[in-house]
Amino acid sequence: MVVTDNLSVRIHIFVRFSTKSIEFLGPYTGPGPRPGTGQHRYIFLLYESDDEIIIEEKTFDDVPSRRKFPLAQFVANNQLQLLDVTLFTVDA
Repeated sequence: MVVTDNLSVRIHIFVRFSTKSIEFLGPYTGPGPRPGTGQHRYIFLLYESDDEIIIEEKTFDDVPSRRKFPLAQFVANNQLQLLDVTLFTVDA
């Protein structure tokens, strides 16, 4: 399990896919840290679910709706299994 309690969780891309379809619930937005704010870490998490993913009336159309995403709660509610993690950093 990835600990995210002290990280600011923001959705940069949200995709639901199966063997039959791909659905972009939050299209990709690249990193855009403000100048002078130091190093920023961007972590991509790939989860698997055996069941339908429950999205609680959340849209990801703008930056404010992508901030402070309750990742731990979302993972628990959907009984997701972490498959892989990768990251990159950006110096601002």
